[in-house]
Parts: sequence; structure tokens; C-alpha cells
Amino acid sequence: MAVLLREEGVVQCCQLSPFPASASLLAYSTGNLVVVAELAVDGTPTLTKKKTFQLQTEAVCLAWSPKTENNRRIVLCAAGSDHRLQILDVPFDHAHGEAGDSVVSHILQGHTNFINCCAFCHDGSLLASGGDDATVRLWSTLDGSCTKTIQLPSVCVSIAWYPAEATEDLLQFLVADAAGALRVYHRDALQPIYALQASSSPLAAADWGNEYICALSDAQLMAWEGRAPAPFARLAVEFGAGGKLKCGGRVHPNLIAIAGPTGAQLFSLQDRALVPRGLCPGHATDISWHVLRAVCVAAVGSHIFLLRV
Repeated sequence: MAVLLREEGVVQCCQLSPFPASASLLAYSTGNLVVVAELAVDGTPTLTKKKTFQLQTEAVCLAWSPKTENNRRIVLCAAGSDHRLQILDVPFDHAHGEAGDSVVSHILQGHTNFINCCAFCHDGSLLASGGDDATVRLWSTLDGSCTKTIQLPSVCVSIAWYPAEATEDLLQFLVADAAGALRVYHRDALQPIYALQASSSPLAAADWGNEYICALSDAQLMAWEGRAPAPFARLAVEFGAGGKLKCGGRVHPNLIAIAGPTGAQLFSLQDRALVPRGLCPGHATDISWHVLRAVCVAAVGSHIFLLRV
């Protein structure tokens, strides 16, 4: 475990880009600031700030677009506490090696309560968002219009598109609600293709990895292998209220990263046990995997930590 950064205020969100073309980029938020930095993990890990955005309200969740490319362009979405989403588009200034002036390409309005999650599809043409108003909304990144609204029975806690490495339909996405239902939708339909039911609720988070669908409640970590309706594993995990969860990617498909009030932890689904080195105590507010390396980053208080597997 290594300290990458210490901010003056609490780091609310930290997300590494899940796309190989921008794998070294990290976005994090503190108050109404969103910072983009470049992560180097060889030798002594370092985090170099590239660009800072100042929003009108606190940034509550972040999402990377696949249109982002290292040293060429930054495209990401920031959801604010004012129930709006902003898509930020930043060209790089090659002459100075720094990010150029930011462009807010779209401000997306429609949610009537706090936004808990957002995610771009794999070609960047759509953004999905969900929140406390118990809706999931699909937005066109071309013109900023809301193309579809899905009404849920309870608060939406997580959204995840089908993993990019998969060979099946990339137009499907997972929606988890606080009541314990995990539903998979196609972007062109309002009815779910299939659904899974968690054994305990309220759900705090869920994610769709290369090999597993995982969900986290206050007391349990649940995992479903592939699309099988039967649970692959149930692990007793004590976390208290809230929490974030991320499935491992191509480098670490059997690992789950969890952030919550008791800290950041890594679990192995293969061993059904805690990864000994994957522990960072303190109130962890967010966690994210590197798509190409066996490391993840966690926001704990005013710090960002690097955890190696």
C-alpha cells in the first residue's frame, strides 16, 4: 500500500479509466473540484495532475468515456449534487504537454434527486445514469437528449455495461436497486432481459465483471458466475452502511475490490478469502481497478492510496 496523494478536503470519488487507450488516467473529486491525473505504477508510484475542473456543485460520481486517449483528449462525465450531469471534453495542448481549456459539451438534466451512478457504453455514444429518484436514464452523447427512462421500484445504486472484453452483446447493461434486484437491460428495450435477486437488502452496490456479477449489501458479498441464476459464492462481509464495489478486469478476474466505512479491501472469489496485502483501513469512499495492471486505487478520507495485489 502506498499513498499517492493527500488533498485538503475529503476525496469523494476516484476512478481509473477502464479503457486501455487511457488506462493510466485517474479522475477524482474533492468538493466541487474534479481533477484528472496520470498514474505511474512502475517503481515508486506517482500521480501527476493534468487538469482541474471547477463545478458549481459537489461532484458525487464520475465516469470515463472510451473517447478518452492519453495525451490526446479527455472525455468524462461528472454528476453534481444539483442532480445534473456534465460531460467534459478536454483537448491536450501538445506544445506544453498539458490539458487545454475544458469544454462542457452537454449538461444533462432530468433526474429529480441525487445521482448515484453513471457509466458510458463501450463506443461512448450513450451514457446511463441512475439515482435516488428511482429512475435509470439513457442519454445521447451526440446531442445530450434523454433517449430512454426506466422506472425502478426503488433507488438505483449501480449501473454497469457489459464488459468490453466480452464477445457477446455490448449493448446490455446491469442495473441494481436498493431493494435487492439486479436486472439486465438492452439499450433499445424498457423491459429487462433477465433478473437476479440478492439474498439480502438493502443493496449498496453491484458490478458486472468479466466472469462474475457481484453485489454488496450491508452484510454480504454475493457473486453470480457468468449469467447463471444460481449464486457462485456468498461471503460474509461486515461493512456497515453504504459501500462501493468493483469487479476485477482482465488482469484480475477473480478479485473484488470493496470500499466502505471500515476501509478498502480486496477479496478473492477463487480462494473465498481476503487478499492479505489488500487492506487499507479508514472510511473508504471509492475504489477502482487499473485495467491493465494488478493494482487498484482507493479514496480514504483526504488520501488516495494505491493497493497492489
